[in-house]
Amino acid sequence: MTLRAEHQHSLSRITAPPRPQENRKLVRRVGHVPPSTSPLRRVAHEHHQDRVTSNQQTVENEDDDNDIFDQDEYGDIDPAAENLDYNDPPREIPEPLYRNAHPDFEPFARNYRRSAGRTSTSDPSLSTIPSKRPAGSFTQPETTTRLRHAHVTVGPSGSRGRVLVRDMDTLGKTLSEDSNESFRGLISTSIPYPTRDEERDGALRVWNTAAARRGLLVELEEEIAKLIAARGPQVRGELKTKACPIVEVLYGLNSCTDVREKRDKVEALLTRASFIYKEPDARKGIYAHDAIQMVINNMWFADKGDEGIKLSCFGDGGDGIPLVTIALVLTVIENVLDEWITGKHIHIAFSSTSYKSKYEAHLNYLNEFAIHTKDAGIVPTIRKRLLKLARTHAKVDETVSQVKPGLDMSDFEAARLEWEANGVAADDL
Repeated sequence: MTLRAEHQHSLSRITAPPRPQENRKLVRRVGHVPPSTSPLRRVAHEHHQDRVTSNQQTVENEDDDNDIFDQDEYGDIDPAAENLDYNDPPREIPEPLYRNAHPDFEPFARNYRRSAGRTSTSDPSLSTIPSKRPAGSFTQPETTTRLRHAHVTVGPSGSRGRVLVRDMDTLGKTLSEDSNESFRGLISTSIPYPTRDEERDGALRVWNTAAARRGLLVELEEEIAKLIAARGPQVRGELKTKACPIVEVLYGLNSCTDVREKRDKVEALLTRASFIYKEPDARKGIYAHDAIQMVINNMWFADKGDEGIKLSCFGDGGDGIPLVTIALVLTVIENVLDEWITGKHIHIAFSSTSYKSKYEAHLNYLNEFAIHTKDAGIVPTIRKRLLKLARTHAKVDETVSQVKPGLDMSDFEAARLEWEANGVAADDL
């Protein structure tokens, strides 16, 4: 650069008019609230001011050039915020609106308002979070002491690749045993031929009931639900096995040697459901054939520890054997007779596909008979008689189960007076 050019450049620097100073408000990043912040955020800042960590305090002592930000980047200043005195008590926080929110999340807003004036988050109420309730569960989470899980500890060890009770942890084994027994009672007295949905709902119902007895809410895994639902075919298969010899003996099928004679007898028994009568040929003694009672005895009342004694669903309250159970017994008797319809034994599965409609027909006949003879009380009498004879077969001592009167206050008072009259002191003992 030449001397003349350098001189003109220096002169222009001296004579150049100064740039107007920009009016920028500088605000500290840490330890201060930007003026543009809304009152709601200012209040929230005050409540959490005591939570400033030591690292943040260290940052406040750093150089101002590294600790400021440009207010223009954050828009205009809120007029209401300029007149806010930070020494004033916190303003009331408006209730947040949650449109179209699920009802289970409504407590969030209430908890937020209750905790607005607190400076500590150690209050247990601040951590109240509504838990999701399992589908189909009747157990309320508020009354449940613990939420746990039952797991399958090893791979399926069943012959068909199914999970067995021994494959589960201790909690799963305990609840599965109770659930299996209850589900068997459900099949025997309520839904002998359940659908897929009824199987799932029934398994969940008995599982939650077993867990609720122990003060638990335990998630039901799919493998365990299938294991419980498998008790349905098991009950029907066991009933068929126990009913076969009883039906063949009591209806005289084993005494017939001629195939044609056996075929005619079975055909007569199945005509208009004659097998339900005590005297099938004369059609007398409706629902009083000995086969009905014996099947009930051997299936559910074999001894004192059998299902008919332990489970209340079998009518221990005095109502008698449920109509569903009677209809199921009549259906299995019909199934055994169907196997001899040709005079020779042919196996016929006691399945839902073949016999659910026949079961529903028997149950419908029982209900219609009960309505038609309501004044005479015939059906309740039949039900109670079946239960009484079944409990007698199980050798249940009715007198043992009754609670007899014990001691009362008069006995205590008489003993006290006797003790004082004898004058026995502790030193004399």
